[in-house]
Amino acid sequence: MVDIVMIRTFAHADVETFAQHSRVPVINGLTDDYHPCQILADLQTFFEVRGDIHGKTVCWLGDGNNVCHSWMNAARQLDFEVVVACPEGYDPDPTLLGACSSGCE
Repeated sequence: MVDIVMIRTFAHADVETFAQHSRVPVINGLTDDYHPCQILADLQTFFEVRGDIHGKTVCWLGDGNNVCHSWMNAARQLDFEVVVACPEGYDPDPTLLGACSSGCE
């Protein structure tokens, strides 16, 4: 028996399905949609160097990928702003953009 499971996979639905049937906590280590562990590491670095991120602005330059999606989720949950700039054709998931009613540009 294990005490916790970390899953790195392609489909986010696989993590959700596994978690629904698990008796232990399940960590999303990485999916095509999200990479929350990377954001936790990035936020830890921010806190160590700059302090509280509340009310700050973070700029994301690059693909609107799983890491970008996780930054957008973190902005909503931790009350900071994330400005996203992506090359044409590499935008974040439009569904997630719609869910970002505040904290995301």
